[in-house]
Amino acid sequence: MPKRSQLGQTIPELRQAIGQACRQRAIELFQADRMVRETLAVIDRSLLPHGDYVAPGLAIVRPDAAFPNKIIGDPNTCPWPHLRRTIGHHWYVDRLQPQVGFLSRDEAQILYNNALQFQGKPALEIGCWLGWSACHLALAGVELDVIDPMLGRSEFYESVDASLTAAGVRDRVNLVAGYSPQAVEALAAAGRQVVFDLHRRDHDAPAPLNDAIACLPFAAPDAMIVFHDLASPDVAAGLDYLKEQGWKTKVYQTMQIMGVAWRGNVEAIDHQPDPAVNWPLPDHLRDYEISGIDGSSGDPLRQLLRGIAALRLPPVSPVLPDFAERKQLRDRITQGKTAYRQDRQEAAIAAFQAALTINPGSRIAHQHLSHLYWQQNDLPRSLHHHALALSGAIADGMQGEEFQMLLAAVRPFTLLSVDRLFSLYSLTKQICLDDVPGEIVECGTCRGGAAALLAAVVQRYSLRPRYVYAFDTFEGMPDPIEIDRHQGIPANETGFGAGTLKAPIAENLNLICEALGVQDLVIPVAGLFAETLPANRSRIGAIALLHADGDWYESTLAIFNTLYDQIVPDGVIQVDDYGHWEGCRQAIHEFERDRFTEFGLRSIDYTGVWFTKRDPAHPDCNYWRICWHGALSAVQQGDRDLHNWQCPPSSS
Repeated sequence: MPKRSQLGQTIPELRQAIGQACRQRAIELFQADRMVRETLAVIDRSLLPHGDYVAPGLAIVRPDAAFPNKIIGDPNTCPWPHLRRTIGHHWYVDRLQPQVGFLSRDEAQILYNNALQFQGKPALEIGCWLGWSACHLALAGVELDVIDPMLGRSEFYESVDASLTAAGVRDRVNLVAGYSPQAVEALAAAGRQVVFDLHRRDHDAPAPLNDAIACLPFAAPDAMIVFHDLASPDVAAGLDYLKEQGWKTKVYQTMQIMGVAWRGNVEAIDHQPDPAVNWPLPDHLRDYEISGIDGSSGDPLRQLLRGIAALRLPPVSPVLPDFAERKQLRDRITQGKTAYRQDRQEAAIAAFQAALTINPGSRIAHQHLSHLYWQQNDLPRSLHHHALALSGAIADGMQGEEFQMLLAAVRPFTLLSVDRLFSLYSLTKQICLDDVPGEIVECGTCRGGAAALLAAVVQRYSLRPRYVYAFDTFEGMPDPIEIDRHQGIPANETGFGAGTLKAPIAENLNLICEALGVQDLVIPVAGLFAETLPANRSRIGAIALLHADGDWYESTLAIFNTLYDQIVPDGVIQVDDYGHWEGCRQAIHEFERDRFTEFGLRSIDYTGVWFTKRDPAHPDCNYWRICWHGALSAVQQGDRDLHNWQCPPSSS
């Protein structure tokens, strides 16, 4: 028998076979490990609450269990003027301190993933509130000093201490009750040189700038400084200073906007903003690289997204067309639609442009022009009209005299926010001006203020006879079920459960309709939706606008299951309770899945959303994604330059 050392020499085929087998096994193990990691990443994202977003590629940690009082807050209760209330991501707060928010889910993961490269090194946080951001930093493995004057109050210190202990990271965090920059200087005197720094303390000038100036001398050669709440120009002053000092910088488009500055042998992570959100960018940040949508990287997708982020809608002049002009507007839109379906593109463009001279806010005209210019490979004009179609706002704005007059009349007869009332006013007015066929249906009328508002707009602007159907029990809320909760609290324990909001027609709906002179346009229908909607479906016929204010899961499903198919192309749906009641939200998404569709929900305020029923003549997909795909394809084909594209003038 040959010795073991001679085996490879005497049997080369066996040696090769063993090597190939080992190689294959290594490949299998690598692929299995990668599949596990990819599967876990998919699972992590699928487990996120609806309303949370985390950018692809980011590792996810969820220390929620360590923060038992963390709930979804109402952004409208926050007095800070720079809070971005229209971004459709959850705004988390502490149940006991609901006026101040935590980092959003996406923002917390940006913080965690940036901090991972500093594991075991000293880090600093200025302003921790109740410890949510500090916990994510500590989970990344940094040795963290936290400075916050609120830690001098026992209830805050104990809450932060308990959360960090529950998350298993208390030993990595030094809590300091104090103010910056004095406390920063004290830590530096003890020999601390910081590699990672987060600023979240005072949002008002000159505090953010002073914090950046104070930290700079104590930053390590390889260091990173992160700012939160860059929606405020005062906070952005700190990032501006570091940029002036030669630090690399970028901005993350998140709920409250984050900024990062770094130097040396470190690199800030990339981040892809939520593609479902039409991200506004404040003027004071327009000179920054926007992560995921920057044009300097050479990635055509990022070039295009940077242009979208910089897109500014042109001012639209107030429009109050008289009856003759409204008839002319209707004719132009009809001509445009006919030419569009016949693929006479130039004739369609001319007709829709003529419609815009009468009503610059025509949503139907902008929708069709967006698609027509897309077919002609005119990407800037396509995006220009697409953005205007998405705006949903009427030209004369919320401060317009007409809306303010109607608002004053209906306010005592409705629980809807001013934002949701203005949305109903705007959408109904645009439907009338565009002459979208169909009735107006409200499910959940209560005292009748919104129904009367809808009827007043119909009375003033509709070119065709329309009615407003007002469905409600008028005897109070029906019984909720288990899923009907607000922030985990059962509906019947919130003060708005079964039997509440009773509103007899004679004392409410009739009074406001008579006051506005629209009683002949409003048809009240009393009873449970499950009974009254099927019984009146054929009577209603086509629906141009559906206002779904059903609150509960079963009520919302009854509305959509019964009436959705009667909503016309270009019709609009506004849902009032999507953000507030968990049952309503679940019903909407169950209906989407049952219909194999996805609604393009657009936020109104913390709870209200609206969307359009897509015209079958248009591709049933997300326009932004079409544009991204087209941009990539065009660059690959070498026939489109995206480096310096600009939006067209407002007259186009």
